[in-house]
Amino acid sequence: MKWWALLLVVHVFYAQQPTSLYLVTRGTASKLALVAPFNLQDRFASHVGIGFIEQGRWNVFHVSNEATANASALVQTDLDGFTQVPDMIYWALWRTTVDAAFIDRLKHLLSTFEDVGFDFDFDLDSRKLYCSEFCVQLLQRLDSDQFCFEPISRRLEPFQAALLGRTVLHYWPVDFFQINNRFVLERIGFGPPP
Repeated sequence: MKWWALLLVVHVFYAQQPTSLYLVTRGTASKLALVAPFNLQDRFASHVGIGFIEQGRWNVFHVSNEATANASALVQTDLDGFTQVPDMIYWALWRTTVDAAFIDRLKHLLSTFEDVGFDFDFDLDSRKLYCSEFCVQLLQRLDSDQFCFEPISRRLEPFQAALLGRTVLHYWPVDFFQINNRFVLERIGFGPPP
């Protein structure tokens, strides 16, 4: 067998190896009352990120409203960095199985989000993103058949409507993925993870 044919076989074998993709959620006391009422079923989650383990290290990506004035909202951290934040009360790891090629495509796609801004208006038509919108966009761009989600529409209370300048909010809840049977709850905890 020619060396290049062997290399091709090894590459194809690697690309098809199963690995895990995670959606990581957390809940903080300061945001829980604002965010959790908009979730579908998870009453504790107020933030979500997407991650994977590579060479024994966690890589978690999320967009955050805590970026400095001219910095990107995209944050890359490890699991501790995502879950060990002030007033954190809850965390959960949701896992699905993908192949190694999916993770490679994810890493490439993540590089296109390096200058993303945070969407304080929660507007699905803007170029800025909030945490769950970021995760949905990644998943649907990578495999819209396996990760098919629909945004939620909700009539806003008068105070919320005045704040956002509209009476109906079309949005992706933090727990958008929990209705997709591709993700299974792997670990959950209250307080910092061990």
